[in-house]
Amino acid sequence: MQGLKFLSGARSRLFSTVNPKVKEQVTNKLGSSKVVMYSKTSCKFCKNAKKLLNSANITFERVEIDRMKEGKKVLEHLTSFTNMKTVPQIFIGGNILGGYSELKQAFDDGSLSFRIQTQKKTLSHI
Repeated sequence: MQGLKFLSGARSRLFSTVNPKVKEQVTNKLGSSKVVMYSKTSCKFCKNAKKLLNSANITFERVEIDRMKEGKKVLEHLTSFTNMKTVPQIFIGGNILGGYSELKQAFDDGSLSFRIQTQKKTLSHI
């Protein structure tokens, strides 16, 4: 636990209590697909992100955390390394792009397709 001393508050609690099974599940998911979106079924920003990705013919894997038994723990784990407490959380090559706003900006400025084509998987931060 000494190695976690530098982390403070809720972040350290999240990081130090990560279930190894949840961590493995997230790592495997992010390592298996170019584009992964963690979302909730009732979230309007998640719905907008799905529509945008579908309209751009971008293949992505979605993970509906509100339909998972361990969904709360998955979100806690994601938050521990993305610092995002909300969904959607969109990853390209295992790297966080951001939420809907960042997705829309990357789509609008043309960088989204470039990021997907040139993505390199780097999962060491997970």
